[in-house]
Amino acid sequence: ITEDATSKLNGKLVNTKDALGELAQKMGKETVFSATEAADAINIMAMAGKNTQEIYDMLPNVLNMASAGEIEIAQAADIATGIMAGFNMESSRTQEVVDKVSKMASSAKGTVASFGEGLATVAGQAKSTGQSFDDVAVALEILGNHNVSAAEGGNALNRALRNLYQPTDSAAAVLKELGISAYDA
Repeated sequence: ITEDATSKLNGKLVNTKDALGELAQKMGKETVFSATEAADAINIMAMAGKNTQEIYDMLPNVLNMASAGEIEIAQAADIATGIMAGFNMESSRTQEVVDKVSKMASSAKGTVASFGEGLATVAGQAKSTGQSFDDVAVALEILGNHNVSAAEGGNALNRALRNLYQPTDSAAAVLKELGISAYDA
């Protein structure tokens, strides 16, 4: 970010560097995290393509995820942006993502970090096959309740969706023989 870069924040044109610096300082004062840690998360979100408004909207929730999951802020930012990008979710849904991942970690086998990474792993494939964030989160949580780690679950769901929606010729023949179509309602 250059010294004179500007962006929109809450409908006003602001100096981007100053606004994000002030946000990091504010989070450093209001949370258990330092301004430097908050700035690390800001950098990750910016590298993920989030604009100033999105960063402002997302950062408090990312800090909550880091605190709830006892993980570094940078990791929480990476997880949140990965899930949201994979499912093509708006930044306004960050709280929903944080709440869901935290709930999953408290009720099934896995941590905030592992469920976050599991969701991020399967997100792209899930989105491309029309699966919602909620449906995939429930599937991972069910797997976690059956002693399947979140990382294994994310990889398994990713493979299952890929194989179901883009089967090999032999798998497609078996699916057809069984009368199964991934596109049936």
